[in-house]
Amino acid sequence: MNQRLQLILDFIQQNENLSAEKKEELIKAVKKVESDLTIAEFKLDRTEKVKRTTAILLEETIEELEQKRKSIEAQNKELEIESALERVRTMAMGMRKSEDLLEICEIIFTELRNMSFDALRNTMINIYDDEHRTFLNYDYSGFAGKIITSHTYDANPGITEHLQQIRSSKEAFSETIFGGKELETWLTYRIQIGDNVDPQDKHAEAMYYYFFSIGVGALGISTYRPISDERKNSLKRFRNIFELAYRRYTDISKAEAQAREAQIEAAMERVRAKAMAMHSSEDLAITIDSFFTELNALDVTPRRCGVGIIDKETRLVHLTATTATHESDRRSVDGHLKLAGHPVLDKIFESWLVQEEYHPVLVGNEILDYYKVMNPQVTFPDFASDETQYGYYFYFKEGGVFAWTDKALGEHDLQIFRRFTSVLSLTHRRYMDLKEAEFQAKEAIKQASLDRVRGQIASMRSKNDLQQITPLIWNELQILGIPFSRCGVFIIDEKLAKVQIFLSASDGHSLAMMTMPFDANPLTADAVSHWKKNTTFTAHWNKTQFVEWMQSLVDQGHIHDAATYQGTALPPESLYLHFVPFTQGMLYVGCSEALNKEEIDLVKSLAEAFAMAYARYDDFTKLELAKQNIESTLAELKSTQSQLIQSEKMASLGELTAGIAHEIQNPLNFVNNFSEVSHELIDEMKEELDLGNYKEAKEIAEDVKQNLEKIRHHGKRADGIVKGMLQHSRKESGKKEPTDINALADEYLRLAYHGLRAKDKSFNAELVTHFDKDIGVVNIIAQDIGRVILNLITNAFHAVNEKKHKAKDGFKPIVIVETKKLENSVRIVVSDNGLGIPENVISKVFQPFFTTKPTGQGTGLGLSLAYDIVKAHSGELTVETKPGEGTTFTVKLPH
Repeated sequence: MNQRLQLILDFIQQNENLSAEKKEELIKAVKKVESDLTIAEFKLDRTEKVKRTTAILLEETIEELEQKRKSIEAQNKELEIESALERVRTMAMGMRKSEDLLEICEIIFTELRNMSFDALRNTMINIYDDEHRTFLNYDYSGFAGKIITSHTYDANPGITEHLQQIRSSKEAFSETIFGGKELETWLTYRIQIGDNVDPQDKHAEAMYYYFFSIGVGALGISTYRPISDERKNSLKRFRNIFELAYRRYTDISKAEAQAREAQIEAAMERVRAKAMAMHSSEDLAITIDSFFTELNALDVTPRRCGVGIIDKETRLVHLTATTATHESDRRSVDGHLKLAGHPVLDKIFESWLVQEEYHPVLVGNEILDYYKVMNPQVTFPDFASDETQYGYYFYFKEGGVFAWTDKALGEHDLQIFRRFTSVLSLTHRRYMDLKEAEFQAKEAIKQASLDRVRGQIASMRSKNDLQQITPLIWNELQILGIPFSRCGVFIIDEKLAKVQIFLSASDGHSLAMMTMPFDANPLTADAVSHWKKNTTFTAHWNKTQFVEWMQSLVDQGHIHDAATYQGTALPPESLYLHFVPFTQGMLYVGCSEALNKEEIDLVKSLAEAFAMAYARYDDFTKLELAKQNIESTLAELKSTQSQLIQSEKMASLGELTAGIAHEIQNPLNFVNNFSEVSHELIDEMKEELDLGNYKEAKEIAEDVKQNLEKIRHHGKRADGIVKGMLQHSRKESGKKEPTDINALADEYLRLAYHGLRAKDKSFNAELVTHFDKDIGVVNIIAQDIGRVILNLITNAFHAVNEKKHKAKDGFKPIVIVETKKLENSVRIVVSDNGLGIPENVISKVFQPFFTTKPTGQGTGLGLSLAYDIVKAHSGELTVETKPGEGTTFTVKLPH
């Protein structure tokens, strides 16, 4: 019984105040309660048991369900991973080009994000190149998207550590952590190479890089928090798929490499073709523009690129470049830049000296400082101070190839530049050849122009002829390529203090001729002042000033019609007046733009020629008074000249005759000797016949026959020499005939040699001949060209003989005669190792009556006549000499 009910029951029984009936009633009630409690307790106990059983069953059910849930989740996760791997595998199998690795990076990034990778930053694939110690990084991130960057093995400590870990790990696994200073260094490096940096990178406490390697590649990710081993295992499974992608990449890369090589070779060939097709030095800009185009086609996009030719003495580099920050602002740049004043410019020059590549990098204010030094000399497009620029310089002997880019170039791109360097060095050589040819052409044009000025003014005989001065100057300025609109001549007379002005109109005819006092106006005063100082004077007028000048001329009566003087429908808006001094005055050139130094120099050369010619005009004016005496003197001069020419011809004939005498003596000696021998043989044959020795007699008769053949041979040789002498000495017909140049040169070489030997028995020289057998016959006047060859060879013999007399015993005289067939001509070269011709007289050797021989030993007409003969054959006669070493004369005849 319950303890409480027992106490109540004891209390009822011991209570004397209750009646027996009441006690019995209360006891029954207590027992009833006890019975009810017992039943309730039984029910309660049974309920608890049911609850406990249910709880146990429920707990077992929940645990079983949890295990099933985990199993299903694991299966789902495995299916998710397998699906992700299958998608990556499908992408790998569908690769068509190496850049599709970026697509692999993107899909792996997407799949890892879907798998809830912790703080995933990006996915990467690295392809290593141990030969060049570089690797390409194919990268995808949510911030920057798909990018490819190039790195070198030793560019950053983090890269070096990563490579050491991944190469030393048995599982080919690398885990690199950047934090603190290491992270700052890493971010700085990535900014320098042009990599896109996520703003979140700058606020991260650390960055974690995980890589699995295979072959010469690696698959990796970076995160802002460390990943679990489970995540690493998942990444490893993606590595296995990457192995398939890598094999596919290798095959594609080989095909791409071959295609790329063909593309590069084609690009180089196009640039090379542009270089070889250059017709003027100005075409260099076109070739460089082609270089720029080909680089863009090869996806090597430069900000600018070009060629620089460096002068070691001045440190000046002549730049020819194409530059563009956008295709729309692409343009050519040409100018000179001094490689000094900035560390980069100094280093460019120093690197060229030692022929070592130079790869500068400019960031922020460094760019501002660099362009601050450079742009005043050579102007390039605008730039931003918050960008990074990468420079690349590759050198050859005379200069180098350069490029600036917005992104760092990888080793493969650098190799492209190195290969183009050899092509552009060829371009430079072609450019220099064209510059030289253009210089010579300009010099020839200038010389011809000056000759015309001299000739035209020299032909003037009266003041009326001076009206032709300005049209003459106008024409020559046009030929020289001077950009001008007006020109004239100011003749200054100091005795009369007056200026004679001759002006030309736009069509070249005489515009005005007037005379003014020195102080007539500021223009004449300034012009005279600068003339006295022998300095160039330049002024600039606007439209109003030009009109005022015309009106002043009308008011002073110097001109009557302003419109005629103006020369055009409207007065010029801008006029630069250039006055270049010469001995008798100033040469005036008016232009819309100021002339540059080179153009001023051309005007100066014209002014100098004008001065010389005008001086001759003054001389002719004075000589007009003594015309009869001049004509008489001229007649005497012509007579003397004819005598000297005849003397030269006779001297040439004398040299030839001496040689012929020696040449004809040899065959005559053979004829005489074989005749005597034959006479003796006939006597012997008679004796043998008398004795009946017919066999011996026949043998002697055969010997006689052979001797007669030799006599006939040498007789014909003597006959040929005599005919040649007669042909040389007879009056020239002037008719060109097919002639064997080699035979002609050989014949006159021997004749000249024996002719000199006939005069001087002590003379001796080594004769060297190099005759081109492919020449055949040339259509020439043989006597005339023979005289030219004889003269040149005779001069060579005199030169080496003179040097032998002056030199020590060790000197060996050598005269060389060569012939060579060219494309449309034949070249005859006569060279010697004599004393040479002094530089100060080399330009005079073809002038009549000029000679370097001692007095009495030359007429001075030999080379002049030779020059005229060659010119008459539409050929060229040139001379090259080195004083003390020898002289070479070259005859070039059309063929």
